[in-house]
Amino acid sequence: MGVTGFQKLAYNLPGISNLGKAFAGRNKKMQLKLQKAGKDITAEIYYSALILALIVSFMAGLIADLIIFGFFLPFLESQGVGGLPAFLEELLTYAIPIVTTALGFFIYHYLGVTSTIKERGKKIDRTMPYAVNYMAAMASADVSPAEIFRGLATQDIYGEIQKEAEKIARDIDLLGMDLMSVLKRAIVRSPSDKWAEFLQGTITTSSSGGSLKKYFDVKAEEYMRDARLLLQQDLQSLGVMAESFVTVVVAAPLFLIVIMAVMAMLGDKAGEEFLVLIVGLMIPAMQFLFAVLLKDAGKM
Repeated sequence: MGVTGFQKLAYNLPGISNLGKAFAGRNKKMQLKLQKAGKDITAEIYYSALILALIVSFMAGLIADLIIFGFFLPFLESQGVGGLPAFLEELLTYAIPIVTTALGFFIYHYLGVTSTIKERGKKIDRTMPYAVNYMAAMASADVSPAEIFRGLATQDIYGEIQKEAEKIARDIDLLGMDLMSVLKRAIVRSPSDKWAEFLQGTITTSSSGGSLKKYFDVKAEEYMRDARLLLQQDLQSLGVMAESFVTVVVAAPLFLIVIMAVMAMLGDKAGEEFLVLIVGLMIPAMQFLFAVLLKDAGKM
């Protein structure tokens, strides 16, 4: 992922760019985190864009303040609708810009870097059994280790591992580095501990004169066995979630709807209000929650 237009804009603003360089100088680990996240930008550019994102988020909060307290609430009061208590208005006036700034930081930093590193690591771990099988097949044909990684770099089917192999092939071909040094660099920037461990084993086996073909075969069998166990665990988890969905999202709301409908028929207004709450809020919220849980379960 290259430099975006927003990042270019932030880095070209003198004051923001200077702050970005200052933060990058204090946090030397950020460049490595960006490499693990697969972002081909410098820490200076990243911090400059982060600062600009926080400024934009804060300004968005101020604009929201202006719209809510300058137009929306006065309009409601002019229509005879009661306004907010004074202390709540003052609290929201300060809270909204703070919340929007925090949200901007969360989206740009956590979702953009920290979460991306974890997600890339999971994707690498999921495709390792198949990628290592490919490498074992190449090694059985007496292909050199460097050519194995070059071949892996051309296989889009392996996703993030293909991207890591591209970087390895690039360092060998463009920078003229030897394979052992390149693999050591790949270990440092790897977002996956399993991939780093595999590369370290490749270095050790190759340096000690061992058989890479045998090493790849053993690791491929090990990773396939782990993948089968993980798949069984995922299926069991999905079974439990399916049972929970039927109980919590289907049976329980139906039971409550019947009770509230009977109460409403008997003239209880609370029954009508609870019925609207259950149908309009409770059921959609529970369905959304289970959808999120299922999505996360599918990424494991």
